[in-house]
Amino acid sequence: MTTEEIQAEITGLKNLLSQTDYEILKSLESLFSATSATGFISALKELAETLSELREKRQSWRDRINELEATEAQDPEPVIEEAEAE
Repeated sequence: MTTEEIQAEITGLKNLLSQTDYEILKSLESLFSATSATGFISALKELAETLSELREKRQSWRDRINELEATEAQDPEPVIEEAEAE
């Protein structure tokens, strides 16, 4: 993979993490805005379901980002200097 391909994949994975942050925050807002015990329990159930669905995906995305960043750090592309025109 080229540096550009690695960076593009990292960016895509970070975008997925950001998009799922919204889902988690939305569930948390419901939890904290509950006005009754029933509403709180319902919001807590929704939060647990959301986290259950996303936890493994998000961890795999973070693992892949770490793997790509380590690859990039170990094997940077060589810099090719252009010969000066005579």
